[in-house]
Amino acid sequence: MGLHPEELFYADTHEWARKEGDGSITVGITDHAQQALGDVVYVELPKVGAEVLVGAQTGIVESVKAASDIFAPVAGTVMAINDALADEPEQINEDPYHKGWFYRLMPEDPRQLDTVVERGCLSGAAYRFRVRHRALFMPAGRGLSSLFLEREAAAWGPGLRQRDDPLC
Repeated sequence: MGLHPEELFYADTHEWARKEGDGSITVGITDHAQQALGDVVYVELPKVGAEVLVGAQTGIVESVKAASDIFAPVAGTVMAINDALADEPEQINEDPYHKGWFYRLMPEDPRQLDTVVERGCLSGAAYRFRVRHRALFMPAGRGLSSLFLEREAAAWGPGLRQRDDPLC
């Protein structure tokens, strides 16, 4: 697959988030993350009705190679989980942006989405750049990564800038 759809928002921890028409947020992991994990064999998801905080661990995805935590991009209440993943976790590998979604939550305060730049939410182009040049960046919130992306944006095109849309 290798694509990072532009309509999504991307976290440095390799989750993606999609704003839905009803105001909810759908969360999953990126194609890059599923490739790094290898064959996914198990997913632990939050319970419907659970209240989660921004950046809180909301589950675990396990593969034949490793296990990785799943983090919440926004605070809110879990509205739905992808029950199909219990029996078919391989959907994460086969289609991480559609069939392989993890959960949907309703943000507790839609205004929290207005802090996109401060929280390091990336466009598809910026996420691709970060993945390709991972050695150049420090973890999110530490130093150069945002600054470097902004400086390089002119050279790499307007799609590289961090998303101005409120999410992540």
